[in-house]
Amino acid sequence: MNLKKILSDFGSWIFIGLTFLGFIIIYAGVGGRGRYNPTGDINWYFIGVGIILILPFIIYMIKIKLMVKKSSDENAERINELIYNGYKVIVNLYDIEIKSNSYKQ
Repeated sequence: MNLKKILSDFGSWIFIGLTFLGFIIIYAGVGGRGRYNPTGDINWYFIGVGIILILPFIIYMIKIKLMVKKSSDENAERINELIYNGYKVIVNLYDIEIKSNSYKQ
């Protein structure tokens, strides 16, 4: 396999793994099952670390959403411009040579 493709896939798997780990840490922080915390207490340090691990994923999702919205707006604007200003080609029918598609020609 190509080394560049392997490294690219490895980065995305790390990204997904850190996001999943962030959700697990937040769940553990909210559940509070630990040696020093009684069950049901909220561990704010765990929640903070989990949010920090999830933050890149949230930023990535917002970035992708804005890029998709921008590209769809640009495409809609281009389509409307073509509909409104459509190029009109003037064709002089007297100068056109018409050829038959007949196989007997």
